[in-house]
Amino acid sequence: MTKLHESRFDVVLADAVGPCGELLAEILQIPLVYSLRFSPGFALEKYGGKLPLPPSYVPVIMSELGDQMTFMERVKNMMYVLYFDFWFQTFNEKKWNHFYSEVLGRPTTLLETVGKADMWLIRNYWDFEFSRPRLPNFEFVGGLHCRPAKPLPMEMEEFVQSSGEDGIVVFTLGSIVTNITEKEPCDCISPCPIPQKVDKET
Repeated sequence: MTKLHESRFDVVLADAVGPCGELLAEILQIPLVYSLRFSPGFALEKYGGKLPLPPSYVPVIMSELGDQMTFMERVKNMMYVLYFDFWFQTFNEKKWNHFYSEVLGRPTTLLETVGKADMWLIRNYWDFEFSRPRLPNFEFVGGLHCRPAKPLPMEMEEFVQSSGEDGIVVFTLGSIVTNITEKEPCDCISPCPIPQKVDKET
């Protein structure tokens, strides 16, 4: 801690799902910025960041519901809200409240410390999210954690450019591509979707 104080950092950048980033910012007395995709049931955003999330039209993450819910789907969504709230209070909040109070030397709670965050960077694009209220210190920064894209190989770039205004659709199998051989295509369907020659670097 002495070394951190002497380093005189300007800001703490932490993931809200992993505790203690906010505790470090409080001890060092510097601004706190969260980088977060989501917390289970939006518990941290809702109770720590004071983000309004009306369950009548904001589906709980991982509930597989949309924002156009029937009455029964809204009941289901509310059950998810109650479940995640209970889970958060039972397994996380109580354990950490005592620890935070002990470290800071005064009565406090995890959510009180989380609520002091200056900025929440949500790692998603706003147009991928359901419509919901936002606060000024919540910003969508999709792609923040991604590496810069590399240029396409020459022959692939020519193919993309030849598509004109229509564009192309990219479908990737990820790491499976390295397992596709350069031999004759399979006899699964005709025409076979597997290319006869694969550039393994792409």
